[in-house]
Amino acid sequence: TSTAEAPHGVSGIGGLEGMSSLVWVAHNGVFQVFRMAQTMLSQATLTNPAPILMAVLTVLPYALLLIVYFAQVVVTIFRVMMFAALSPILMTALGFGWGKDIALNGVRTLFAAFMVLFGATIALAICLYGVKELGIAENPESVKDISNVLRLDSPTLWVAIALGWLGTAFMAEATGMANSIAGSQ
Repeated sequence: TSTAEAPHGVSGIGGLEGMSSLVWVAHNGVFQVFRMAQTMLSQATLTNPAPILMAVLTVLPYALLLIVYFAQVVVTIFRVMMFAALSPILMTALGFGWGKDIALNGVRTLFAAFMVLFGATIALAICLYGVKELGIAENPESVKDISNVLRLDSPTLWVAIALGWLGTAFMAEATGMANSIAGSQ
């Protein structure tokens, strides 16, 4: 399956499942915004450098969003690996009165890791849904549509930029909420 095609099948993407599928969808959605910014850049001239600024303002929050999201995925994978590596010790500790809290904190931390990933995915989904509904990334080759978006008074442009920054804030909030609910740090 090429990156431009829509996902299909039960797992969403032929040959990819789980984390791989999740990361592919995130990558594909954010790169639609990057393609739109590339079209914005193509409108820049020596006498009209504003499209460069608009493209940078659009790409910056989504690049940060992508980095933060991928970091959340990698941290979740690492936490699960650490839990798996420490599980024999945690199981042994569970058998003793002094170790029950340690074992329960380990399970709580594992649960928090899954909740953080789920929350980060929801935050990214909200942003990608907003961009899709704005329609700015569906046909980025349309110069007429891009010229409408490039105006400083374009609410579409400012909402798209705000969605990118809000997505990063949502991910931070999702991490805090997951740790608060699970009772872990």
